[in-house]
Amino acid sequence: MNLRFLPRPLLPGACLLLSTLSYGQSPGWFERVPPRQSGLTDTLGIQTVSVADINNDNYPDVIVVHTPPGQNIYTVRKPVRLYLNTQMPGSTDPHARRFIDVTSQSLVNIVPPDTGNNANCFTLADFNNDGNLDLITGNYYHRIENYTLTNDRAQLYLGDGTGNFTWKPGNGLSSIGLVNIRLLSALDYDRDGNLDVFIPTWFKDYTNNVWDHGYLLKGNGDGTFTDVTGSSGLDGYLEPMYGAASTDWDNDCLPDMLTAPYCRTGGKLFHNEGNGHFTDVSASAGYNLYRTGAGQPSCTFGVIPEDVNNDGYMDAFLTVVHGGNLAGQFRSTIAINKGPDYGYSFDINPSLLPVKAPASSHRGDYDAAFLDMDNDGLKDVVMVQSTYQPATDRTYFWRQQEDGSFEDVTSALGLLVPALKSSLGIEALDYDLDGDDDLLIAGASGTYFDLWENKIGSQNNWISVQAGAMAGGGINRSGIGARIYVHYAGRMQMREVMAGRGQHTGQQPFTLNFGLGSAEHVDSVVIKWPDASCSRKVIYNPPVNKGTFINSFPAGIDGKPAAGMEAVRVFPNPTEKFLVLQDQGLADETMEVHVLDAQGRPAAVPWSRSDADKIICDLGSVPSGIYFIRLISANGKITTRRILRK
Repeated sequence: MNLRFLPRPLLPGACLLLSTLSYGQSPGWFERVPPRQSGLTDTLGIQTVSVADINNDNYPDVIVVHTPPGQNIYTVRKPVRLYLNTQMPGSTDPHARRFIDVTSQSLVNIVPPDTGNNANCFTLADFNNDGNLDLITGNYYHRIENYTLTNDRAQLYLGDGTGNFTWKPGNGLSSIGLVNIRLLSALDYDRDGNLDVFIPTWFKDYTNNVWDHGYLLKGNGDGTFTDVTGSSGLDGYLEPMYGAASTDWDNDCLPDMLTAPYCRTGGKLFHNEGNGHFTDVSASAGYNLYRTGAGQPSCTFGVIPEDVNNDGYMDAFLTVVHGGNLAGQFRSTIAINKGPDYGYSFDINPSLLPVKAPASSHRGDYDAAFLDMDNDGLKDVVMVQSTYQPATDRTYFWRQQEDGSFEDVTSALGLLVPALKSSLGIEALDYDLDGDDDLLIAGASGTYFDLWENKIGSQNNWISVQAGAMAGGGINRSGIGARIYVHYAGRMQMREVMAGRGQHTGQQPFTLNFGLGSAEHVDSVVIKWPDASCSRKVIYNPPVNKGTFINSFPAGIDGKPAAGMEAVRVFPNPTEKFLVLQDQGLADETMEVHVLDAQGRPAAVPWSRSDADKIICDLGSVPSGIYFIRLISANGKITTRRILRK
């Protein structure tokens, strides 16, 4: 059976009516934003890029590694730089944005005493469950056997939700010692609501070909970690890794891990057994990235998961830095997950992505990003390359066709330009929140750092979805591992919230865009949460061409209050303004009160304690409708009440 392209399934009973508005690709789909307009000035030396909403305003911010001219990325001190996404001065248009450098005030480089930590890879997520993104940094030394500044270790900085960070001493990351870190991938492997970290490593000694294993650090939920590498079984697998990713490979609600090896091995697919242990199933899953064939052996740089063909199974882009274009040679491609009928094994076809001239015969592919360029509902991919053949190195724009094949549209888009010839890093982001993904691209050796604005995607319909998790609900607050399913016009798209995938610092925003083509209606959005029960939440008929925030609350609510809160009275209900919740000792025991609307969106409702047994909420400022009140006690007990605001 030819599994090169797998057809996209329609929902049962659906008619084959294409809901896409197809635009012929032409120059103008992407435009470079001048640095003076974007705010990304003085960027010479920026080599890697990550994107996340650091100050909780929904707009994606940018964090990079910056190496000033004349310095070395492996030893430079204070290399992390932070740009906040702000309103364009003098404009009231919410889509007019400008990045500002807030590095000095953010304290992202400060480890007391202020010697300036070396860090060249990182990930951003909420590691202490306070609702704000934190920053874990790591150190890649390339030739660690020759490294002399032995005080550098992985570090954690706690964010305050405004763009400022504070170093967390005693965080436990240093327990693994001086290791060669290539990536930091966040996951909740045991689904306890606390984020953990998988750390793939490069050589322990490149000169003598000594490999290391990956490390797994269990998050304790307070910004500290415990090394569980030994009990997880990961210490039994040695390989030099340039990248990795955490994702639910086989749809069992447990995050697994894929590695990107630098030659030497075929890579690992670590299956999460659900008991704290991981097993390598790469052989049975057909996950083999080491091809010798004709020409030089293949070496991968990154693995980037995405459901490319919209069948609900996680595929993965494979970035091949050493490979070729001839028959029998391996090059960057997409590993297609064949689903349960084939044991979720991969079909890896190096010819899936066509290569037009100019094309480097020594690939030099470093990084890639998935996005739906024209919001037609089909995921496209953009890849960058550099280093080995500068004359032909370039950026590739592949557009997915209706039959699942891909077309190299770089030339048609007018993007065979010097500004995109030799690049090292790329991330997709909707920087202006207009519903289509733009691109940030970093040049090789830090030669440029540019924002490319998408000018075509918002001409089709779209929906963006943020999966938010409530405190105390057994789900990590960043929603890492949550799967978002959008159902519309007889079709389905699935995307997963991730932090740390690909290589080096790969990260995209947690708010995910879904192109809808010409479809004007979304039937439903389903969130599958990464908690112990794999709970789900469904929102029907969400608005199109807008962002939708979907909270985990009240997912999994069975109508029963927590033990010890069974007798909580709620009155008057319905209410026109004030609401009273009463039970013996309730005011003393309650630590948090959250009010959410029927779609799980938080409502700003003042509340106060009265006597020892009452909580009083003022709903005078919220519109009429159905709301849910959630009380969290000092010992973590949760009770929920449904109320009606008249």
